[in-house]
Amino acid sequence: MSKILHKQYENGLGEIVLNRPEAINALSFEMLEEIDRILRNWEKDETIKAVLIKGAGERGYCAGGDVKSFYYAQGDAEKLEVSKAFFTFEYKLDDYIHYYKKPIVAIMDGVCMGGGVGLVNGAPIRIVTERTKWAMPEVNISLFPDIGAGYFLNQCPGLIGRYLGLTGNMINGADALFAKIATHYLSSSDLPVLYERLETLDLSENVQGNLETAIENLAKAPEIHGIFTDNIEEINERFNFDTVEEILEALENGQTPFAKETFASLSTKSPISLKVTLKMLIESIGKSYTEVLATDLILATNFLTLPDFYEGLRAVLVDKDRKPDYFYKNVAQVTTEDVEKLLAPV
Repeated sequence: MSKILHKQYENGLGEIVLNRPEAINALSFEMLEEIDRILRNWEKDETIKAVLIKGAGERGYCAGGDVKSFYYAQGDAEKLEVSKAFFTFEYKLDDYIHYYKKPIVAIMDGVCMGGGVGLVNGAPIRIVTERTKWAMPEVNISLFPDIGAGYFLNQCPGLIGRYLGLTGNMINGADALFAKIATHYLSSSDLPVLYERLETLDLSENVQGNLETAIENLAKAPEIHGIFTDNIEEINERFNFDTVEEILEALENGQTPFAKETFASLSTKSPISLKVTLKMLIESIGKSYTEVLATDLILATNFLTLPDFYEGLRAVLVDKDRKPDYFYKNVAQVTTEDVEKLLAPV
């Protein structure tokens, strides 16, 4: 069965379903190519008025890009070129979707991570539920938050974007709404009702307005609690530094449960990833989405030469022992030159 399903409804709604539920719809190169083909055809098709993107299965919308295969490419020049091509195509598709000419409705129910976020963060309507588990977890595999994260994380209130990028922590739907990562919050039980309404909705005019009205009629305030409401002031205080060392010190000196938990979380991340991520986030301020993606491609290409990236993949996705033996044991070992080298065009 195809890993990307698509159909058109009589009212002009085009629906794309990521259909790899056994892998929480993780994105392969072939899936990206098929999504690109469908969207480009629909953009030229005057009968298509809007697009709905969602995932198949009960576990979630999308677990991200299928980067496990990258582990087996290390040391193989031909396979490394395939890895580079994956990043190149993925970022071009994300950029294309960000500026897509027709409204896109994204359903971020269940797991929504990494490359899956990249596909839909540019959609004008992004829906979460009480089942949403959103994350940019790249620091866990010694990578960095890519897919344009330097753009949209900097749009979060305060310094929430730094918290999300540096910790890689998972947040729920309430947090995603608070962070402006999502535009609407619905109960997962209302999604079937929403789909029925969207499939018959009048899309002959005022397309986005009619979509938003239909969604807002079902939207509600989150029934679950998130961490940002209680901790936004502390996040702004403890992440308001230009170096990872200073952020770690501020957290280590904190006496609150949030400070202690966040310090413990950061202490488990890849040191080189932490330093690159903070540098990338700071330098992305004020840049366009396209400009941020250009930097992402430079970084991603250079990370493919970094032994710690493959060690992160091994520990988290291959052997799954969660015990990476990184070359960089702590952030003090990561020099400014190490970071600048990864940011330098190949």
